[in-house]
Amino acid sequence: MFRLDTFGGLRLTCDQHERSLRRRQLALLARLAAATDRAVSRDELLAMFWPESDGDGARHSLDQLLYEARRTVGAAFTSGTTALRLDPDVIACDLAEWASALADKNLERAVAVYRGPFLQGFYLQGAQGFERWVESRRTEFATQHRRALETLAGRASREGRFTDAVEWWRRLAAEDRFGSRTALGLMRAMVDAGDRAGALDFARVHEQIVRAELESPPDPVVTTYVESLRVSPPQAAAVSLAEHALPVPASTAAAPGPEASTSSAVPLSTQPGQPRRSWMRFRAGAAGLVLAPMLALMLVAIRHRDAADGRQGDVPNARHDSVQDNAAPGRRHASRGTKNLAAYDLYVHGNDRLHQRSDSGFMRAIAELEQAVALDPNYAEAYAALARAYGTASTFTFSLSPTDRENMHSRAVAAASRAIALDNSLADAHAELGYLLGLGGDPLAAIAELERSIALDSTVSGVYEMLAKSYELADRPDDAIVAAKRAVATDSMSAAAAAELGDALYYARRYDDALAQLMKVVALRPPLRRTAFYLAEVYLVKHRWKEAIEVMQPDTSDRDSRGLVGYALARSGHRPDARRLLVRMLAARSTAAGAIAEVYVGLERYDSAFVWLDRSFDDHSLHPMIMGPLFDDVHARPEFKRVRQRLGLPAE
Repeated sequence: MFRLDTFGGLRLTCDQHERSLRRRQLALLARLAAATDRAVSRDELLAMFWPESDGDGARHSLDQLLYEARRTVGAAFTSGTTALRLDPDVIACDLAEWASALADKNLERAVAVYRGPFLQGFYLQGAQGFERWVESRRTEFATQHRRALETLAGRASREGRFTDAVEWWRRLAAEDRFGSRTALGLMRAMVDAGDRAGALDFARVHEQIVRAELESPPDPVVTTYVESLRVSPPQAAAVSLAEHALPVPASTAAAPGPEASTSSAVPLSTQPGQPRRSWMRFRAGAAGLVLAPMLALMLVAIRHRDAADGRQGDVPNARHDSVQDNAAPGRRHASRGTKNLAAYDLYVHGNDRLHQRSDSGFMRAIAELEQAVALDPNYAEAYAALARAYGTASTFTFSLSPTDRENMHSRAVAAASRAIALDNSLADAHAELGYLLGLGGDPLAAIAELERSIALDSTVSGVYEMLAKSYELADRPDDAIVAAKRAVATDSMSAAAAAELGDALYYARRYDDALAQLMKVVALRPPLRRTAFYLAEVYLVKHRWKEAIEVMQPDTSDRDSRGLVGYALARSGHRPDARRLLVRMLAARSTAAGAIAEVYVGLERYDSAFVWLDRSFDDHSLHPMIMGPLFDDVHARPEFKRVRQRLGLPAE
């Protein structure tokens, strides 16, 4: 029997002897193997390996490649015609073992299968689509491996196996040399194992590495913990990571499952194992670098003073309103109090609406809110705000890769869940979790959380807007209209609520009413960006192609807008322009899968469209628009049953 190994390289063996295949043949096997039990459409393979060839030439090249590979293997290793699947009875693969181990939550077996980065050192010239796919999967598998190691470490600590916990953390630190989360985990495990001196030695090495390679000091959270080791008794320093746990619901957590998030929130690395600059600074610039150690010592002193006398009162309540178009709309945030002044200050700064204006602002907000929950692990409002910051960044930071967006989304869900666990009466936390569940393709769960939020606080227009979107994704247009009307009734001056009502009318196929409603806000300056998107939907379904393209053209940089523009170009007879736009979108690493699917639908290439629709669940880019009348031809195809099934909806 043949075996394909993809972790740590790429090779095909039989009876432990390597078999020689051309690189493109090996790459094809790797692509099929990565689909595990699913088939890969021929259209996707053609686009990946022969993007510059015409249809007939590319199909001939694929057939020839398969023929030559079968001759080498000596057996038919694929099944299917329009879509291909690797036959596991002919070629076994480590990816199948990896997926099985994660599904069974056998994490020790999973980390044993992972022998190195996916397709390490393998490169295929002239196939940029394949290289982008490899990079994405390599990052995904590396992230899952790191989560598995962290989960094993947390499990060992909870069971009192501190030496094992140190070993798992050390293996993780070998891959993540700069991460503050990993550094904290290893130091705390060493302290739990009785090796306080070893923890301080590691801290010194970690600081040297970070300063030498990143030209910045370690994160203040790390330096704060190190100072606590130096100035406090061992019993006070050995604080368990469980204090900062962020439970991830099983329905939304990425593999290896809900145990994956077992420690405090820290910044997201852009790539596993890659250098990154620390976002966790109290203030930017040279002054911040000087003040950070002083502030760390002050915070340690405050915490020990509070523990000693127990007399610090609650911080006065404060309300910080935030209204934004580029995130889940219309939130209100109130602090019910924290005993930690520094945490409260960071919470206030993290909620600054100026952070919402740029990618770097999102990241600074995240850094400040992460510090707030690290200083006070019971600060429910800060966790809710952190969930909002993570969710906003995952949706609107277009430079993030799909895997990084998935990581950010998972952290958002974890933070919202933590907020609810701390205070189930916090309406903001339920609203945020509902918004995130909707993004994650679980509209029924989203509706339940949003209705819970409204039961706790029925005065926030934005929550009704989110509820309308969830109803649209759940294929309940009449309920969406009711929710949108309640949003307008709650805040009659809200342009966002007015726009959402217009969109709900479109889903209910009341096109003229939808246009009249959207025209009420189309002239706003600066414009409400979603209005153009909603108008385009109505224009397209009425075959008013020119108006649709004109209204969308200014926003073609938006990952959602480009998909709709491509759809409009294709359906209006400008298929070459649509194909050129599709090529640019496929070349951009950060393009959302849902947007690519929309262009394929416009081109009536449905096999490819459903491939990308399936992927849109993973990068949270499946838009409620897919349930609207513009995609009636997609709804009529049998493959759409799978989309409804993944959304938890009954078959039509």
